[in-house]
Amino acid sequence: MELALPEANAIKMKFANLQAMATPGKAARNNPARAGELPLLASRDNRWLKEFRMALRGGLPTESGYVGVEGVRLVEEALRSGCPVQAVLFSESGQRHHERLAPFIGRPEIGFPTLRTTDRLFDGLADTEHPQGVAALVKPRETSFDDLVRAPASACAPLLVVLAGVQDPGNVGTIIRTAAAFGATGGAPAPPAGSGTPPPD
Repeated sequence: MELALPEANAIKMKFANLQAMATPGKAARNNPARAGELPLLASRDNRWLKEFRMALRGGLPTESGYVGVEGVRLVEEALRSGCPVQAVLFSESGQRHHERLAPFIGRPEIGFPTLRTTDRLFDGLADTEHPQGVAALVKPRETSFDDLVRAPASACAPLLVVLAGVQDPGNVGTIIRTAAAFGATGGAPAPPAGSGTPPPD
């Protein structure tokens, strides 16, 4: 199943598919996950925190085309996926999830950095009411809308799920997994208000 990521004024839409195993990028210098100790990012002006803030709270891809994924379940799915991961960020309290994600971020071949910041700074960049303290920057796959609505041989017609105003990452994951179980061929978030599509009444 594919999750659509609409981009304003684009002829083709971008879609993220989070189903295969992760594909790491270039090896990062002094990968903190391998060193066993995560550096603390303590300034809101830190480059990494600006990237996460743009992708999560701003809802926009970074200049490199990465989007924000927040919540331990979605980050775990992203790490399992075939999408490149740029970085994983934990808050101080969110480090309780580190052990769960360790099989994906603790391997020597993983090339993206694992970062840590304060709870206060994480709350300032998160887009959820009760952040779980873990987020990732992921580059979605790209495909056309025609690919999304093309029904597979096992389906009689395409079935799409549109998410409107769903912000809790847990709800997003539940909806997508449930839709996939019922044979949905794709899912797409509705554009936020002000991006050209009026919000539903």
